[in-house]
Formats: sequence, C-alpha cells, structure tokens
Amino acid sequence: MARFLEHAAAAGSPGCHRQPPVENTRAVRFFERRGFATHGKEPLVPGLRYRGARVHQRTMVRTL
Repeated sequence: MARFLEHAAAAGSPGCHRQPPVENTRAVRFFERRGFATHGKEPLVPGLRYRGARVHQRTMVRTL
C-alpha cells in the first residue's frame, strides 16, 4: 500500500479512495491505519449479502 501511495503521489494524484464493505471490519481498520478517512454515507450494495445480512459500502479517502 505504501508503494502504491508513493507512486500515485509521484504521478501527481491529489489522493485516492477505497470502498470496502462496512461489515469487513479488518479492511476498514487496515485502511484507517494507512491514513484513510470515512467520507459520506454508507449505502446498501444491491444484491450483496454477508452471512444473510445486506452489506453497506463505506467510501474512504486519503489525500496525498
């Protein structure tokens, strides 16, 4: 992840975003530890379920 962020910054990108499912707490923590912050609402993902429950999408952004 660090190498990707360095490459994106060198290419002139102002930032990047990820959209892990809210229910994937390990992924959310992973991106939070790397400087990503939650942005906006957490809508349902149409048709996607995890353990029988509907899944929400979390948008996470990081400025480079």
